[in-house]
Amino acid sequence: MDAQLSFFGAPRRRPAAALRPGRETAAVVAYFAVLPPVEVRRAMIRLRQETVARERIFGRPVAPERLHISIAPLMRSSPCAVPGFADTIEPLADGIVLQATMPAFDVVLDRVQTFNSRERDAAHRRYYLVLDGGDLPGLMRLNDLFRQSLARRGLGAGMPTAFNPHLTLFYANRPIAPRDVPALRWTVRDIALVQSFHGQGRHAILKRWPLAGR
Repeated sequence: MDAQLSFFGAPRRRPAAALRPGRETAAVVAYFAVLPPVEVRRAMIRLRQETVARERIFGRPVAPERLHISIAPLMRSSPCAVPGFADTIEPLADGIVLQATMPAFDVVLDRVQTFNSRERDAAHRRYYLVLDGGDLPGLMRLNDLFRQSLARRGLGAGMPTAFNPHLTLFYANRPIAPRDVPALRWTVRDIALVQSFHGQGRHAILKRWPLAGR
């Protein structure tokens, strides 16, 4: 495998409410994700504003168009060696999605809390303000299907079996206590492949596939 291009599996469940942060070094990463609809994103932004003011935290908000729930990563490449979409990424992604089908399902996020970046020292630690929920069977099932599909293609070596779904709202300067919030809910009808340009602050939605049973 080219040293500049790697494939990797599903995200690891964070222990004790700690989440490993994404690296800021330049890289191009493609991953499967659930994207909230526009009206839900607006509600998330209002909740974020209220939480930041209530908790008196400061930091950097996640851009509205980048709000997502990661399901499974696909590949990482260097910015100068990104594989072609039509000849490499799309056929691979199509095959993975084909074997990860499930009906549309509802998501309910009703809690805000912070995860901390354990890879930084205490003076430079960053905290992730996230939305999650206590019972998210649809997301758990979707992740499991993608994990199995990736493994069938030899891309699941060392892939962790656990998964903790969440949506990052804000990069904060300090932690806050977990708090229940009015439920944000929507029906997940498709899965997206997102390409993120780390170190450049931009991303692109490469493709979306509808879930069955809509």
